[in-house]
Amino acid sequence: MRTITLLASDLNSNSLQRVYTFATLLQHEFRVQVVGHTASGDVWAPLRDEGVEYHRVTFPSALTPRTLSRRTLKRLIAGSLIIAHKAVNASFGLALRARRKLGVPVLVDIEESELGLLGESAYWEFRNAPRDWLLGVNSPLYTRLLDRRIRSADAITVTNSVLQQRYGGTLIPHARDESVFYPAPMRQGSRVMFLGSIRPHKGLGVLLDAWPRVAAPGASLHIVGTPLEEPGVASLRARAPSTVHFEGHVPHQRVPEILRTASMFVIPQLAGAASEGQLPTKLVEAMATGLPVVASAVGDIPHWLRDDAGVVVPPGDAVALGKAIQSLLTNAERARLVGEKARKRFLDEASFAAIRPRLSRLVNQVMSEAKP
Repeated sequence: MRTITLLASDLNSNSLQRVYTFATLLQHEFRVQVVGHTASGDVWAPLRDEGVEYHRVTFPSALTPRTLSRRTLKRLIAGSLIIAHKAVNASFGLALRARRKLGVPVLVDIEESELGLLGESAYWEFRNAPRDWLLGVNSPLYTRLLDRRIRSADAITVTNSVLQQRYGGTLIPHARDESVFYPAPMRQGSRVMFLGSIRPHKGLGVLLDAWPRVAAPGASLHIVGTPLEEPGVASLRARAPSTVHFEGHVPHQRVPEILRTASMFVIPQLAGAASEGQLPTKLVEAMATGLPVVASAVGDIPHWLRDDAGVVVPPGDAVALGKAIQSLLTNAERARLVGEKARKRFLDEASFAAIRPRLSRLVNQVMSEAKP
C-alpha cells in the first residue's frame, strides 16, 4: 500500500480538522501518516485518539525546515506524495524542502487566505513582533513569501471559489461524514444557534443587534463553542438580553449532537479579507444536519445556500438579519423545506461519498505523473 504524508501546520490547534478529514478520506486506499509541528509536544485533544498515525516534530525557528538534511527528511517523511495543509512554513515550506531533497511531489491544500488573516501591513507586523516575524515557526515573512510559490506545487486544492480564482487548483470543500452528521428525527421549538469562535469577522455583534428584532414566541439564541473566559465574551454577555445564552466550549466529538438540538443556524459573517477567502466549516456541518441556515452574503456562502437552501442577507445588516431569522421561526413549513434542501446539497457536494472519489482521483493523478 502506498503512503501519503500529510504535513500539518500545527498539530495542537483546530486547524488539524482539515488534515484529519483528508486523512480519513484517504485511509481506505493509502497508508496515511500525519506529520506536524507542535510547540507543546501534543496533538489537539479532540483528535488525539481518532485512529490517525501522528508524528510530532518541533521546529525551534522558521529556519529549521529549510535546513533539514536529506537523511532527516527521509526519516520524517515516508510518503510518495506530500500533502501540505496551509501555505505556511511548517507545512508548505517543509514540503518544498522535501521535494527538492527527496523528489517527492507536493500537493498544497489552501483552506483560507493566509494573507487575509495577516492583514495589509508587513511593516506593522514587523514593528509589533520583530523576532516572531523573522524567526517564528510560521512567521508572517515566510507566509508572504510562500504565497508567491503556491502555483509551483504539483497540485493545489482549495476550499472555495475565491481561492480557486486566485490560485487555481481543484475545489475540495470542507467535507463531513454523512453517517455522523445527520438531521434530528424531528425538530421542535425556536432554538437559534451560533457555533464557533468570537473572532471579529464572525459578526457576533451584528447578531446581538439583530436579536431584539426577533419576536417569535419562545425564541432563544444559543452562542456555543467559545470558552466563557475568552477575551471579548464578557462584553458580549453584558449587552445580551436574557433570551441569549452563552454556553461555552464544547468537545469536538459532540458537535453533531449539539447541532441536532437546534432548530435554526446563524452565520453572521462580516465582509473582509479574513472571511472572503474562507468557507465556514460550520456552514457545511449545519447543512449536513438539515438545519435551515441564515447567513451573510460573504464569499461562497450564497452559492451554497442558492435555490432556497438557506436565507442570505447583506453582511453587517442587523435589520435584515433579524427579519430573516423571524421569517423562518414563524414559518415552520418553510424552515423544514429549507433544511431539507440544505441536507440534499450537502449530500451532493460535501459528503464523504461525494468528496472521496474526487480527492482520490486527484491524488492518484499526481502520483502517476510524478517523475520517478
